[in-house]
Amino acid sequence: MTAIDPTLTVSELTRSVPGAYRVFERHGIDFCCGGRRPLDQACMEAQVPLHDVLHALCAGSSGPKPGVIPHGVAPLIAHIIDAHHVFEAAELARLNPLAQKVLRVHGERHPELRTVGELLRALSDDLLPHMQKEEVVLFPAMRALESGEPPRVRFLKLEQPLSVMLAEHDHVGQLLRELERVTRHYTPPPNACGSYRALYEGLSELQADLHRHIYLENELLFPRARALESLRS
Repeated sequence: MTAIDPTLTVSELTRSVPGAYRVFERHGIDFCCGGRRPLDQACMEAQVPLHDVLHALCAGSSGPKPGVIPHGVAPLIAHIIDAHHVFEAAELARLNPLAQKVLRVHGERHPELRTVGELLRALSDDLLPHMQKEEVVLFPAMRALESGEPPRVRFLKLEQPLSVMLAEHDHVGQLLRELERVTRHYTPPPNACGSYRALYEGLSELQADLHRHIYLENELLFPRARALESLRS
């Protein structure tokens, strides 16, 4: 197995080590918004042994490669929309009423469910308009930048909308961390009914998908768009 440098950032390892994001998810290490920390620091903050994470990364790097991330700006945008935007919008529409149902039935014995519902609504209120802005304004501008066609919406500099998107990604990350804390890492109580378990399982899967989604934008799509803008200027 190839040795892995623990001073590399979590984002660098996510890009270079096949399946690394699965290892980070399993150990509770943020690889999207918090991905710019060195691995050893991230392990310390997550209170997981560095040796265990390194071993898992090395084992994964010798296995099969995950799905190929598309090259170019337009193909990556299409992948983000098809693989993440569509899934996340559908899951939010499914999970919000499920959270209210579970709260009605179990809220008296588990008052934390009210906070879960509030956090999920806040996540929806932030994420759905965010994705719409990307699909209607930002992504078309990036595609035009790549193709050389005049954009429908012009920015003085791409950095202006990108900084807004990054800040919104950070806020989504904060909401996810709070959801994970309140749900005790999405662990339902032993006597939980099927709906209760389905809610927590869905929230866990939503978090994992959002981590991959935000990583693709922060670490791949946005840098590619910046590089294109630099070439065109």
